[in-house]
Amino acid sequence: MSTDIAANSHIKIQLSGQDNAEAPLLFEDFLRQLDAVRHALRETERVITKRKEQTIDFRVIRLSRSSPTCIELEAVPRNNEAIDAIPLVNNTFIESIQAIQYRSEIPLEFDGSALRAFANMGSLLGKNISSMELEADGNSVVVSQTMVRNAEIILDNKEYTFGSLSGRLEKINLHNNQNVFSIYPIIGPSRGVKCKFNKALKEKAAKALTHFVDVHGRLVYNTIDNYPEEIQVQEIEIREEPKESPKLCDLQGIAADATGNPSEEFIGELRDEWG
Repeated sequence: MSTDIAANSHIKIQLSGQDNAEAPLLFEDFLRQLDAVRHALRETERVITKRKEQTIDFRVIRLSRSSPTCIELEAVPRNNEAIDAIPLVNNTFIESIQAIQYRSEIPLEFDGSALRAFANMGSLLGKNISSMELEADGNSVVVSQTMVRNAEIILDNKEYTFGSLSGRLEKINLHNNQNVFSIYPIIGPSRGVKCKFNKALKEKAAKALTHFVDVHGRLVYNTIDNYPEEIQVQEIEIREEPKESPKLCDLQGIAADATGNPSEEFIGELRDEWG
């Protein structure tokens, strides 16, 4: 690793326990907070690299129990392509917190999944952790509950419409009448789309598990993502498995005049109608 890359590959995390920086952090809180930071870093990498698979590892190079508790991480590329992404991922990680916390802005290229990961990173603040400071390449930020509130305000701004979505039905949960499953569209969010259904559809939902389905109902959008974050299901149709998933290049130009307008104007008009 070159000197320039090494200089831009470190992230420091400083944590203080609730109401007393001298008191040891509870083990469970320590793990939960670090896992939340790890998840936000992973989402930042995904947004920057546009890749689903992880290409950067973080290893602990320093751990200090002195007040406050300090952990220093070093980013390590899994392949040569990830080397150039490391400084950008680390800097974007800090700058994204600043954008959400100080300006209530959605960081460039962020989707709902990334923004939610950043909100979760501050969820323990004011409870079991009194303060958290993060630093990368000399740029630092003290994370506050303001970041959580600002992110939640953005995510809580919903739009609703009735429609349908197709995909494979997986991860069904009937425990305690939660009645939730996820569907995974051929082209769409890798995390899947959460679907809530009533007890009348229990048997059909269970039968559809691992099958390709059309789900009809009320679609819930946030103001960031192009795909719904949730569907309130009214009907489930089990379909035959598609023989082959379409490639993006296969879809290019398939209906060039379908919208009648540039795509951005067309989608804007649709959302106006749904509103």
